Amino acid sequence: MSQTFIPHLCGGTFFALILEARKIRKKARDKQNGGTDNLTAKDLFAGLSNVLTGEKMDPKGGTLAKCASQYKTCKSSSGCYVPFTERAVVLAFDSSMKIKSPVLYARIKEFIDLYLNRDKCRWLVKALLDTIQKDISIKDETTFEIRKNQFIKKSEFAKINELFLPSFLLSVLHYVVMNAPDAESGRATFEKWFRQSGKNTEWKFCGDIGENISSIEILYEESDTTDEDIAPIADVLGSNCGVPLVVEQVGQVLPDISSILSSQIYMVDEHLLLEEQAEDVHKNLPFAKYLREASSFYNDKKTLLNPEDSCPFYDLYVCNNLKYHRPKHRGILETNSKLVISNCTVQTLEAESKYIIIQGTGGIGKSMMLTHLFLTCAKEYQENGAVPILVTLKDYKESTLNVLDFLLAEVQTYDEDITKNTLISVLKKKKAVLLLDGLDEIQKSMRDNFFADIEAFIKSFQGNTIIISSRPVYNFVAYVKFLLLDIQPLTIDQALALINKIKFWDDEGKNNFIEALRTQLFSSHYQFASNPLLLTIMLMTFSMFGEIPAKMHVFYSKAYETMARLHDATKGSYKRPLYTGLTPEEFEKYYSEFCARTYVKEIFEFDEHSFFQHMEKVINDSSIKGKDVTPRNILKDLTDNLCLMYKEGLKYYFIHRSFQEYFTAYHFAYGFDNRLTQFGEHLDEAQQRSYSDRTFDMLYDMIPTKVEHMIFYPMLSQFIKNWNEEGEKNEYWRFLEDQYPTLYVFSDAITDSSYNSPRSYIYEKMVTAHNLSRITELDGLLGITSSLGDGVKVHYHYEIYKKFLNLEAFDRYPDPSSIPDEVLEETTIVEEDEIPYCYREYFGNPREVGSVTEFEIAKMRKNYEKHKHFFSQINDDDFPLKRELFNVKMYFAKLESSVNKERKSNRLFDD
Repeated sequence: MSQTFIPHLCGGTFFALILEARKIRKKARDKQNGGTDNLTAKDLFAGLSNVLTGEKMDPKGGTLAKCASQYKTCKSSSGCYVPFTERAVVLAFDSSMKIKSPVLYARIKEFIDLYLNRDKCRWLVKALLDTIQKDISIKDETTFEIRKNQFIKKSEFAKINELFLPSFLLSVLHYVVMNAPDAESGRATFEKWFRQSGKNTEWKFCGDIGENISSIEILYEESDTTDEDIAPIADVLGSNCGVPLVVEQVGQVLPDISSILSSQIYMVDEHLLLEEQAEDVHKNLPFAKYLREASSFYNDKKTLLNPEDSCPFYDLYVCNNLKYHRPKHRGILETNSKLVISNCTVQTLEAESKYIIIQGTGGIGKSMMLTHLFLTCAKEYQENGAVPILVTLKDYKESTLNVLDFLLAEVQTYDEDITKNTLISVLKKKKAVLLLDGLDEIQKSMRDNFFADIEAFIKSFQGNTIIISSRPVYNFVAYVKFLLLDIQPLTIDQALALINKIKFWDDEGKNNFIEALRTQLFSSHYQFASNPLLLTIMLMTFSMFGEIPAKMHVFYSKAYETMARLHDATKGSYKRPLYTGLTPEEFEKYYSEFCARTYVKEIFEFDEHSFFQHMEKVINDSSIKGKDVTPRNILKDLTDNLCLMYKEGLKYYFIHRSFQEYFTAYHFAYGFDNRLTQFGEHLDEAQQRSYSDRTFDMLYDMIPTKVEHMIFYPMLSQFIKNWNEEGEKNEYWRFLEDQYPTLYVFSDAITDSSYNSPRSYIYEKMVTAHNLSRITELDGLLGITSSLGDGVKVHYHYEIYKKFLNLEAFDRYPDPSSIPDEVLEETTIVEEDEIPYCYREYFGNPREVGSVTEFEIAKMRKNYEKHKHFFSQINDDDFPLKRELFNVKMYFAKLESSVNKERKSNRLFDD
């Protein structure tokens, strides 16, 4: 049992104290005459939620009232109306706090003005301070903000004689949501503070908390802030202000902070200058140098075919098409799902959405497309003032403070004179075009943090364009604001255009390849030929071998052999040996183990030191020795001779992640069998994996029997053992709870089998490879129903105007009657909680088009009688998952027979 602290500051007790400080309620008769006083518990609950999320919550309805009541009385913090415990919301709020978002201070100030009584706020502050001091779960070194950017430790509370209420309440809220957002842990405290005169009567406050705290002066307005606080405010707010005010003396009054949230504040000669049209320090083009230098860098490209010389970007670039994606995570149906965008630019993409994710498999051209968008946008800077900023997300680390500082660091790489205020200025003007390359390359442990950071960033700087590239590593369920576009494989015309552009040393080989590509190779090897990187390697391989292997792992093997001899072909008859003195076959052993070690640890980039550390372990583990086999020489071979890695700045990267995947598969395919089993377990435990990751597929293709015996068999043995722990009678239910713990059944326009994916990655690979799965047949089973509750939920979907999925559209068209017809041509289908709060005010209730019913098997089994009809339906022998279990058990029996036969055999061959 967890330890109980009294008093204890948690979400529930914080909210209970806030309610005690609200304004004087209207009498019942007054409310009848003039309607609600908007000071009910659910009103304040919705208001506090708005401070946290920035989204208005409709206080109407009994569900919200119940959530507010249970939260205040510390009974429950569950429910869809309680954002304080939602991880994504908490991380976004934390990120906004870290960057000192002025929007947060505006929200908390609005909350205070709307709901709190100033006289009662004096008591509230003392009550909170007293609670914090007496709560032994809060460490003495924990700090709280008492003035803008002025923090004080808990142990030093006695020194406080005045505080700025918005800052203090915001910091307490921040502590609560980060450390104790629940309500339940404060139940004992609530019962000590409050009393009921009888059952079902109102709880009345009777505590003495705060009575021993000395009187403290409470400041409500930013005008109470001294000159010491001005500079930090300037650093946070920073955009163009229309208030012609120069602060020249200490303590001179600033305008109300809410009136300058969208204003630029510059520090000039240690004074705070606010001006409407300040002359820019760079002749009105503050980003000119940055764009010039960055454009020069991105326009200079080295190629796989000629790694020693660079060439202009557009001498080797052909723009892929983009196509609207039907997102798997929502079952969304786009009315223009066949739309293809050709020769895209920032302007053409902005016409579709301000927030876009471009997804595609490895090597298909995502990074090149973002470079193209950067270069074309940079050329138009003087005309339209739009500032493109291209960053690689693999540099987003645990040490990254926030998105704003992340962008600033990139910009200052090319122009160190650009300040944070200058960057904030362009963001406030909605003139930034953020090109974020490689969402999938953010380490798994940092992905939630990045999502929270980008959410907070969007709320602070709405209206800027954000384009993110990624492998399909996510279902992108959290990125609901973003339009998802698929980067399309090259068409045959685009593939031929790319090969024609490429400068290649073997003219005859190139011409023969073009002819083969036109007549047969493009269709027979579409997976390779439609990918720009693999197409280039195809050209090299074709030139050397006169053919292209069909199997993926054979293709990469031939590609490695080609690249191992590439420097010989480009140097004429001169043959340059590897620095290590190894043969290509020997080198492959070293490199494959290096790739396997780093793949398992999700490491995709290296500085020289980290590369040496990993490679030193490989060398020590190897039986192949040589005086020249050193980490430095191996790195030189990889970058100079083999071109399997490249250097950018101080970092080294794989020429493409697919090569790391191939060499990882190679290492485990030809290594020790017991490590093969462990590798299978690792793959199954990894939670985030791109469906374009082909490591396992290549491994299975290399050694199918070993994979079945060393990975499938031990995994399936354990699964079946677990499924039978409650006896054969409950085997099917345990199977469902293990692999399909939640079933989704769709109605009407909502259909998507990807919802119902097995929990185990290896299990899914196994049933797919042997055609055992029947999960796709669930799409047609629309008659499965059960009573709501106890694990059964229905998510209704609605058709809304696509342009009004984001709040920005409502700002653009404040008058609904002024919306052009063409803006309303496109629609999309979303869930209830994705509909903007003001949508109904503009267009009324949207049309319901279908639903997704969610069945949680384990919860439903606890109330079997209630859901008896449901269980009888899915227990039928013809039900898809019942047949899948039967197929899996039949396959296991055959596999077990094969394994046992192998183990018992003592001969080389069994005739």
